[in-house]
Amino acid sequence: MHRSSASPAGPVSVRWRRCLFVLLAAAGLAFVLVTAAQLPAIAATRFDLGGAPNAFITRQGYRWLMGFLVGIVPLLVAFLPALIGSRWPQLLNIPNREYWLAPERRAETLASVGSRTMLLAAVMIAFMCFTHWLVLGANAAVPMKLAGTPLIIGVGAFAAFVVGWIVALHARFRR
Repeated sequence: MHRSSASPAGPVSVRWRRCLFVLLAAAGLAFVLVTAAQLPAIAATRFDLGGAPNAFITRQGYRWLMGFLVGIVPLLVAFLPALIGSRWPQLLNIPNREYWLAPERRAETLASVGSRTMLLAAVMIAFMCFTHWLVLGANAAVPMKLAGTPLIIGVGAFAAFVVGWIVALHARFRR
């Protein structure tokens, strides 16, 4: 079935989704880099099961690390699979790859992979920003302590999303 450029999967929509994703990544990166100024010069970044800090990093090191995790990794997750699929389809790891990357299905498959990986990357950005917010709170607390319940809820929600995402990917590319 041929889709017009005005359809949800059309080129205009794909461009808008990409632009929105890049804006989300930029907003997440700005949030992390600006609010990291609230951290002490040496910030706690890892915590034990009780929430007590057990590893530290400089504020600048933290900015670099979180900049990479919020700004670079999600961009790779969002755009690399579709790029690989279009240039080197034999490297794209999806179920029933030969069937779905046949010439008559390739464009629709790559569009689906692209939108799915963009969604995953957007949720990654949100999760990393949430984690950063928890680290800010832990470093501002006296004594320093990470709030365990929100972290458990956030990790659980992110893990559930990833499992659902994988199940949906496999369901989408069943033959």
